[in-house]
Amino acid sequence: MIEVDDLTKQYGDVTAVDAITFTVRPGIVTGFLGPNGAGKSTTMRTILGLDRPTSGTATVNGRAFRAAKAPLTELGAMLEAKAVDKGRSARNHLLAVGATIGVGRRRVDEMLDMVGLADVATKNAGGFSLGMSQRLGIATALIGNPGVVMLDEPVNGLDPDGILWIRNLLQQLAAEGRTVFVSSHLMSEMELTAEHLIVIGRGRILADISMEGFIAMSSQHRVVVESPDAQKLRDLLVGPDVSITSTEPSRLEIEGITAPHVGEVAAANGVVLHQLADIAPSLEEAFMELTADSVTFHGSVSAQGSAS
Repeated sequence: MIEVDDLTKQYGDVTAVDAITFTVRPGIVTGFLGPNGAGKSTTMRTILGLDRPTSGTATVNGRAFRAAKAPLTELGAMLEAKAVDKGRSARNHLLAVGATIGVGRRRVDEMLDMVGLADVATKNAGGFSLGMSQRLGIATALIGNPGVVMLDEPVNGLDPDGILWIRNLLQQLAAEGRTVFVSSHLMSEMELTAEHLIVIGRGRILADISMEGFIAMSSQHRVVVESPDAQKLRDLLVGPDVSITSTEPSRLEIEGITAPHVGEVAAANGVVLHQLADIAPSLEEAFMELTADSVTFHGSVSAQGSAS
């Protein structure tokens, strides 16, 4: 378990993390989301003891990670996939790491096989693609068979098969009862992988909630109805908090009420329904809505003139 309590981290006049509190529990995949500059990396570095908090605490299994007697068997982390000795082969890198906790060749070969690097085990890590480096970083994080796993952007550089593999791996680790904490900007993948979300913006917690609950927070939920009595239904549903639009005579898109409520009103008034669907926003849509005021770096797109 990871516990962060009233954690603040300042760099001079800049407050990167501002009095945040959350718990990452075992048995589920917890996603850690936020715009660039939100404080995700600082938080993860502080949990690992790489940065000292200005105030507050970050603990792993009830104590500071710095105090762990065998850190790699307690928490396995990957913050930067290419943070390896580029002159070492993948196998020698893992052997060197494993030697610090008494892990030998057998476990190293198991890890190389698990992450799909067995065929390139003797090649220097410096020549690896980003995707191959990600696989080596994950092997490094898991070599000590830790109960807590923390990964920053683990799917970067992976092909579709690799993305599916890491999704299944993370869910398997959680099913084994481990604590799994994953940061990612790939919303579509996080929506498929995580069960719980911690969302941070400008150094503060914006949400600490289940995936389902987070998406339900969005104002972009709508109900879609197909009915030959669409106009009658529309008149029945009109209210101060209800928005109804229509692109076809028999179709309504409704915001402000739920699909069950629409169905009950229709049934009570003899309105025939051909379709009734509750359309939820994607995680990306819900995330963009929540963090709209927390984005530090804004880009812009301007029209480009034609070449003369």
